[in-house]
Amino acid sequence: MVKLLKSGWEYTKGIRRYLIGLYVLNLLISLALAGIISDAIARSVGKSTVAYELVDRFAPLWYQEFSQQATGLLKSFQPSISGIGGILDGLEGLLTGHPFRAFPGLLALGITYILLWVVFAAGSIGKMAGEGELHFWEAIGKYAIRFAALTALAGIGYYLILGQLLPFLSETIKRVTREVTDARIIFYWTVLKYLVVWTLAGWIFFALDVARIVTVQRHRRMVPLAFVEGMFWVVRHPVKILTLAIFWLFLAGLGMVVYAFIAPGAQGGSLGMILATFLVGQVYLWYRMVLRLWLWGSEIALCKTLASTALDH
Repeated sequence: MVKLLKSGWEYTKGIRRYLIGLYVLNLLISLALAGIISDAIARSVGKSTVAYELVDRFAPLWYQEFSQQATGLLKSFQPSISGIGGILDGLEGLLTGHPFRAFPGLLALGITYILLWVVFAAGSIGKMAGEGELHFWEAIGKYAIRFAALTALAGIGYYLILGQLLPFLSETIKRVTREVTDARIIFYWTVLKYLVVWTLAGWIFFALDVARIVTVQRHRRMVPLAFVEGMFWVVRHPVKILTLAIFWLFLAGLGMVVYAFIAPGAQGGSLGMILATFLVGQVYLWYRMVLRLWLWGSEIALCKTLASTALDH
């Protein structure tokens, strides 16, 4: 596994500089959205005493009035977005199958963010899996549409699992345990429910990545066929995929824990604290982006290793 991860990191060597462009674009979008919220807050508090209060601490009475009048993007402004709270809010939404339930107005932004990553994946995986046959931008032109179609198929899979299967299992468990008085039984059923759901979701997640790699390596034009190949590939190599997934989740979890310890919350708003909050958040965001790119490289290395092993036999 160490050799695999090392090979995966080597594959990312020619791609990392393009990750900077994606980061800058993400930052510009975030700053534009933050500017909209900042302007609305400034107009709300004006030159009142609340403006000075917000510099030092949170003002719950003002926030209650602001949140009642907020619409669209402004509804995303709440105390939990500071520090680790913003990460945990998103994680809770993902685990419960409702990533945009709290802020439905952000759905369009979420889709835009996904499309940015689809384009970046086309250039990155197209160049890494293709052994550098294409330039990064040429790979985007060749594979972006096919990768977008693969992502749409994965989206259908996620919808069936998180939008249909998860609610069905939840209602079934509620009905079956309606007269159960032992809380441990309900807990075990709930654990089993999420184990089933997230095993299937993980299957779709890795099947999508493998389908992208297959599309590049085998020059697949039939997108559904590539996705099916990716699904069967994951089923054939569950131990390898699980090992890679555990290592990736460990690094992701480690980064989250470190961020939780050092990320400032909604305390005093001195210039130094504001800059520290911003820098810590950006370092964590960069860490997650690099980790995602490294996973792609490791998956490509795994696919090539298993393919060469099969040829040797």
